[in-house]
Amino acid sequence: MAPPRRRPMFWVYAIRSESRKDRVYIGQTYDLMRRVQAHNRGDVRSTEDDRPWTLIRFEECATRSAARWLEKSLKQSRGRRVKWLSCA
Repeated sequence: MAPPRRRPMFWVYAIRSESRKDRVYIGQTYDLMRRVQAHNRGDVRSTEDDRPWTLIRFEECATRSAARWLEKSLKQSRGRRVKWLSCA
């Protein structure tokens, strides 16, 4: 009998620009470290001009839909975003 497969986890993350301290980007991904590296290489169009980036907050979600919901809610509500970021 094969061991149970671990369910894939998804991440919602926040990165802060080192060149523009007021700039914070929020996103979601399956592979957190690979995604942050992509931001720092300039592979992500929306963040390429403000490199380098530092990971400041992340949260694990059980499903992609849960991660997408959290990402969307953080981007839509400034109060929710500020509260989430202050937990870092």
